[in-house]
Amino acid sequence: MATPPLANVKIVRKTSYNTIKSSWVEDEFYTDEYGYFNTPAKEAAMKLTFLDQFLAITKLLVELESETLLVMESDRMESDGNFIEFGGAKPKDLICNIRNSEEAYREGHSRIYTRCRWSGMPEKAMPLLDQLESDLKGS
Repeated sequence: MATPPLANVKIVRKTSYNTIKSSWVEDEFYTDEYGYFNTPAKEAAMKLTFLDQFLAITKLLVELESETLLVMESDRMESDGNFIEFGGAKPKDLICNIRNSEEAYREGHSRIYTRCRWSGMPEKAMPLLDQLESDLKGS
């Protein structure tokens, strides 16, 4: 049985990056009557010294009546370019189904944990717990 789209549901984007340290900037969006949503690009100007390492973390959460679910979390250590987390290209046929299991994968120095699926998604996505265990072992 197909999962019905989540119509008119609030999506929260939380973003954190070097200049705001442990703080989060939040934006809110809503799905339309068909469950579609867009998130505008997020840009921030910052000055980093040659000793600084760029880091940005973004979380997309969906707020349901009874719970808040993580749809996608990504981190990136490169400041140049769009969609680095997706191999440098905008993901095509992106579908975020909250019933999907979370999967994790790396693209260069970026990492994504997601319930979403898209055309061209890496075939070797790791289940979330396997990825966390791998990270702890230093692989």
